[in-house]
Amino acid sequence: MTTKHEIMAFAQSAPFYKGTDVAKVGWIHPGSYCPNGCTQILKNYGSGDLFKKMDEKFERTHTVKVLVNSCLVDINEYKIYIDGNVHRTRVKDKAPVGTVLVWLEPGEHRIVVRESEVNKTNRFESQTINFFASRNQVLNFELVSKDQTLELVHC
Repeated sequence: MTTKHEIMAFAQSAPFYKGTDVAKVGWIHPGSYCPNGCTQILKNYGSGDLFKKMDEKFERTHTVKVLVNSCLVDINEYKIYIDGNVHRTRVKDKAPVGTVLVWLEPGEHRIVVRESEVNKTNRFESQTINFFASRNQVLNFELVSKDQTLELVHC
C-alpha cells in the first residue's frame, strides 16, 4: 500500500500535481479501493449507457412543457432566459416553426426574453414573468413587439 509520504513525494516531483492539495495533504483518490464505491458507480454507468441514463432521468424530472412563440418577430433573434439561464429547443425535440420548446421541472420559475446580441446598446428585453408550473403542465407564451418594446404574454 502507498503511504501518505510516498504520495506527497510523488506529487511534489510530478509537474501536474506540484502545488496542488495532493502535494500538500498527501491524499489521492484510491481508485478501486474507494470505500464509497466510486469506481463501481462509474462501471455501472458504462460508456454507452451514460447519455441514455441522463436522458431518461431528464425526461422523468422535466415534465413541464414551455412553448415560446412569435408571429411578429423572428424568435431566433432572441434568447429565452428561464431562472437566469439561457434555454433553447433540444436537438431531439421538435418544436413548431417560430417556436422555442423548453422542458422544466415542476415548481416556481421566472422567464424573460432578450435580444441575442449581448453587447448591443439598448438591447430589447421583455418584462419578467414569474410562474408556477405543475407536473405535465403545458405553458404557452407569445412574444410581441410593440412601440419599440418587447412584451411576453402568457396565453
